[in-house]
Amino acid sequence: MTDKSDRSGFKREMLAVVPHLRAFARGLCGRADLADDLVQDTVVKAWSHLDRFVPGTNLLAVSVHQQATNSSDVVWGLNLTAVRYYTNCGQVPLVLNEIQARKPRRAHFSGLAVDWIELVNRDTAAVDLSGLSLSDDLQQPRKWVFPPGTWLAGGQRLVLLCDPDQPPSATNTAFGLRASGGAIYLFHRPDQGGAVLDALLYGAQPADFTLARVPDGVGDWLLALPTPGDVNIPASLGSPAQLRINEWMALPETGEDWIELYNPEPHPVELSGLALSGNPTDRTDRKSVV
Repeated sequence: MTDKSDRSGFKREMLAVVPHLRAFARGLCGRADLADDLVQDTVVKAWSHLDRFVPGTNLLAVSVHQQATNSSDVVWGLNLTAVRYYTNCGQVPLVLNEIQARKPRRAHFSGLAVDWIELVNRDTAAVDLSGLSLSDDLQQPRKWVFPPGTWLAGGQRLVLLCDPDQPPSATNTAFGLRASGGAIYLFHRPDQGGAVLDALLYGAQPADFTLARVPDGVGDWLLALPTPGDVNIPASLGSPAQLRINEWMALPETGEDWIELYNPEPHPVELSGLALSGNPTDRTDRKSVV
């Protein structure tokens, strides 16, 4: 965590973990609306208790619920699993550099309109990729494995297709990337511990754009123009102030209530950190958009 006197830095770090909180909350309660309420409450409490945080520590929050509404007691069993993430571990200078998670409407350089992942070697020396692996599931680290003898020259980029309709190969992972949001993990070799070398968790993606590090290999993840195998170029973004509530359903015959947002501008708008509320005067009564 950044120094607590840096409120803007604390806000950036807190917003960065919102997708992780939402994924955990949805797995915990099984309902998107309740999960968003839980995440919103967590973020509000974290912000209101900023002065209590100490750099380098972690906060563990636990929510306990009765299994049934007619139960008079609460039975609680806790199972805590810790996952330690390593970024490059010093000896593997390979990172995720750009992804296209929503199938493009136009074919890119390969002649196929499919998802893809770009990696970059940040070192000046060639790196051996043999036995490293890629996956969109933390529980299945060996979903696609780099073949023996795979090397990447210093400073070079490697583009891999993610086409589930084609068999796996040296250039195709054979698993697609979820356009509605998901994750990409780069794993070390099992004989080296199999740690996560790099990872990206992302939300819903617009068509014909990518997520990319800007600058390449070291920068923050930004919405970008597709440049597989070339220098990353950030996309121009529209203003959130132009967004409009376009349609809503309060009492559907089936399913949950919903709200439709509309962006009238030609450029995409980042929704991260925006919120919806039925009570604009109460900052605690807000539901995160993403």
